[in-house]
Amino acid sequence: MITLGKANIGIDFAGGVMVAGTFRQPIGIDDLRDAVRSEFPDAQVNEVKDFSAPNAFIIKTKSPGNRCEQEH
Repeated sequence: MITLGKANIGIDFAGGVMVAGTFRQPIGIDDLRDAVRSEFPDAQVNEVKDFSAPNAFIIKTKSPGNRCEQEH
């Protein structure tokens, strides 16, 4: 399927950055998505339902590359 271009390749397969973490205070997933996507529009934010770690999220984004551009 990959060679035919019909594979459903997720962002984690294609490379990029994945961050997993928790918050001390509860945060709404929509608020977190808005905050992350303001800097990384392609980001995927998922809530982790793990009772041992409340307020846990996983954030995935494509490699940010070189975000700094030289000014001339």
